[in-house]
Amino acid sequence: MSIRQWRQPAMTALLLALACGSAWAQADALPAPAGAPAATAGPPAAEEGMTLMQLLAHGGPIMVLLGVFSLLALALIIYHFTVLRPGALCPHSLTANAVGLLRSGRREEARQLALSRGGLVAESLLAGLDAAEAGGRVSDAMQASGAKATAALWQRLNYLSDIAVLSPMLGILGTVLGMIQAFNAVVLSVGEVKPYALAGGVSKAMITTAGGLLVAIPAMGFYFFFRGRAQRIVAEAESQCSTLAEAVAGADAE
Repeated sequence: MSIRQWRQPAMTALLLALACGSAWAQADALPAPAGAPAATAGPPAAEEGMTLMQLLAHGGPIMVLLGVFSLLALALIIYHFTVLRPGALCPHSLTANAVGLLRSGRREEARQLALSRGGLVAESLLAGLDAAEAGGRVSDAMQASGAKATAALWQRLNYLSDIAVLSPMLGILGTVLGMIQAFNAVVLSVGEVKPYALAGGVSKAMITTAGGLLVAIPAMGFYFFFRGRAQRIVAEAESQCSTLAEAVAGADAE
């Protein structure tokens, strides 16, 4: 069939379809007959959206766990800002004063100085002094003490990384549960599926996903920040401990 042969039937079918659509639109606009059942009302329209507490409640138990993770992450961030400082873990003044005391033969005063200051370098100095009194190798004792203190430092820092990794996984779990709820609304619906019932499960899925990311992104960012600071502190502590080991060994030789 040529183009001219099928053009007229196609135009006729298009005009009939437009006429039927217009008739259906007019029928929907007509008022319902008396005694006819009223149409089922949809959900009330949200005026200003959900508040924060409503979002948390709508997210379910997953949001409670994410809230706990956020508090733990905040506590760890404050802790590391307080503790993970070069002035607290490897102060130059401690090393300079201890080296001066050791070179003048005042080993006990150097011990009291280390006890009063504390920190990574101070613990290594105490281990070196104990090894010198016991006749052991000072450098080995200080290295072992430094390795132990460094491992504890990284362990506390890794807690922040664990929160950053687990939070999105919890968010994904909430997403899966929300999608299951959404599809159950479709499967278990008798008659017409209500869009707002389907949207409720999808909304729950999106809320938990966003909650997991809101906890994970700052936690991971601060973990990278503190990791760089910890690496610089450990490198500085190793340099200071090497100087102190030489001073302790020299004082022991005298």
